[in-house]
Amino acid sequence: MPKKQPQSSEPFSIRLPVQLYNKLFAVIAATGCEITRTDLIIRALETYIALLSCNPSMLEGYDKAKDLSVTQNK
Repeated sequence: MPKKQPQSSEPFSIRLPVQLYNKLFAVIAATGCEITRTDLIIRALETYIALLSCNPSMLEGYDKAKDLSVTQNK
């Protein structure tokens, strides 16, 4: 898989539960360490947000109408 071009980014720090942290590194190892933690977390967030726009009930209290990142068809 070709490497993506670097994009500007903002620093972001999260604390993961130990089980999720271990799963994260298991997935990285399964790629032969071809993906970084940052790449994997970005892909996971992009996927979750895409799913959320299709299924808003995945996140309690989420109001798709208030989400400015969602393209609205009018």
